[in-house]
Amino acid sequence: MASHSILDVLIGDAVPLIPKTTANSQAEAGVCPPTPTAPAARTVEDAISTRNILLTRFPLELVHIILDHAEYWGQVNAERTDEIAVCASAVFRANASVEYLATAPIANRGPEDVRLKLARVAFTIVSHDQGWCDEPGLKGTYEGYTWFAAAIIRPDAADSPAAHEVPMPNPAGPKGSKNWEIQRNFCASGEWRRHVVVWSEVGGTVKGTGVGTGEGFVSSLVPGDRIAVIARALCPGRVNWVQSVEVALYYRLA
Repeated sequence: MASHSILDVLIGDAVPLIPKTTANSQAEAGVCPPTPTAPAARTVEDAISTRNILLTRFPLELVHIILDHAEYWGQVNAERTDEIAVCASAVFRANASVEYLATAPIANRGPEDVRLKLARVAFTIVSHDQGWCDEPGLKGTYEGYTWFAAAIIRPDAADSPAAHEVPMPNPAGPKGSKNWEIQRNFCASGEWRRHVVVWSEVGGTVKGTGVGTGEGFVSSLVPGDRIAVIARALCPGRVNWVQSVEVALYYRLA
């Protein structure tokens, strides 16, 4: 049986919690089976090479239409895979918020000085909550108190080149909001679940899946911004167990 390792105990003086789920019970549940080996992601260099081949037969404007229609975009990934527990009980007002992962800055130029434009952001999250709930109506739904949010972190242009970074407001969110909800955990389950959330410039979601719309997120990003994924937990006793997060940035050639 594989043991759970806690590389970070994140909030205050929180004592490490032992998840109820073991490697065996994950397999039995069939909720989050091992991921098969996937082909290597298409890189920006791959997209540029394909563009150059097409340019031998077609004008640039048509080449870009072909690449966009096929969604033949370069992919840049950021990933973290160490397990942590974000415990709401260990902070003032039981409102825990921990940055788990941040991407590299958004690019606007690639090799050969090719202009890039961010077309899509995909989040892959493996997580679960504390495994119980004292509100029967929430059990088995995506309406619990642990979730993930995305924040846009932008360098403070008014400061020096080594300026600190500041979170940008969410124009589609509540007044004063500086993050976008990505995904809520399935409530009252200790089984690891993998959720994939894809945002483009058009927002949208499916009711009952715990997925945030992402409205205004991609269109708010500018070159130099970084995307932070924040693990959240709210209310006493709530714990957001995080196993891994991956953020894939998809760049179209502009």
